[in-house]
Amino acid sequence: STRNCNQLVKHPPEAAGSWPIVGHLVQLVGSGKPLFRVLGDMADKFGPIFMVRFGVYPTLVVSTWEMAKECFTSNDKFLASRPPSAASSYMTYDHAMFGFSFYGPYWREIRKISTLHLLSHRRLELLKHVPHTEIHNFIKGLFGIWKDHQKQQQPTGREDRDSVMLEMSQLFGYLTLNVVLSLVVGKRVCNYHADGHLDDGEEAGQGQKLHQTITDF
Repeated sequence: STRNCNQLVKHPPEAAGSWPIVGHLVQLVGSGKPLFRVLGDMADKFGPIFMVRFGVYPTLVVSTWEMAKECFTSNDKFLASRPPSAASSYMTYDHAMFGFSFYGPYWREIRKISTLHLLSHRRLELLKHVPHTEIHNFIKGLFGIWKDHQKQQQPTGREDRDSVMLEMSQLFGYLTLNVVLSLVVGKRVCNYHADGHLDDGEEAGQGQKLHQTITDF
């Protein structure tokens, strides 16, 4: 019977302290520790595989490479789909976007198209000049920032004029956005200058807004 089958199924241990509605979110985000450290402490207590609740949703956590291998090789088809959510449904046109679609005939067809026409070796060879050019422009821009900084500091005679402090995470974000936009629409919109600002203009403003939206998401 169904009842006997449910009794025979062995479920991973569930971390203690789950609250109604919010689940383990209080322990995960309210402790002040980084999430990976909180999950690491739970793994030390409950073992390499256990369950937590993100709100009302049970979530499986694995913490060893052996368990990860089982998930992504032997049982990859069972774990390939993503859990449904209202956000992904509304924002991705009812899961039409490749990265958010469920595993099934549609996903396999999109994956086939992507592999053959977008990510094939020939296609990547044809487009390899795009990331190469963007990286070259990125390094050239960094050198220009350092050179302008040297000119500004040279009259003062300061000993620290050879060093420039930059927000590299933001710069790498602009580099990634330039590569993606160059591949998709054939233009770049983000140019970083010595004064720490992007180019003025409508397209530059839209690119900065897009980058900020992706970062916040």
